[in-house]
Amino acid sequence: MLIALLLCCCLYVSAQNVTLNGIVTDSQNLPLPGVTVKVTGTSKATVTDYDGKFTLAAPANSSLLFSFIGYVSQTINMAGKTNITVLLQSDKMLLETVTVTALGI
Repeated sequence: MLIALLLCCCLYVSAQNVTLNGIVTDSQNLPLPGVTVKVTGTSKATVTDYDGKFTLAAPANSSLLFSFIGYVSQTINMAGKTNITVLLQSDKMLLETVTVTALGI
């Protein structure tokens, strides 16, 4: 019985949420508004504000996926962290494949 109680306490402690904060910038250190920040393996997500800042409640050992059109997605393990700065690199391959057409002229 004591083992079951200890196991329940350990599971409760490991499942507690913490508030994760951060800012997302580009290679020129400019804030990126509208970046999707998602807790991997869940449906929890948020979007960065005008200043590139985000706040999200998630389990302490979670990983966050940062994605934005035109930038390479990045996953960061948040174990032991509550505040981070994320630098997203532009996806040059994606930018090179843009095609403009003039249909209907």
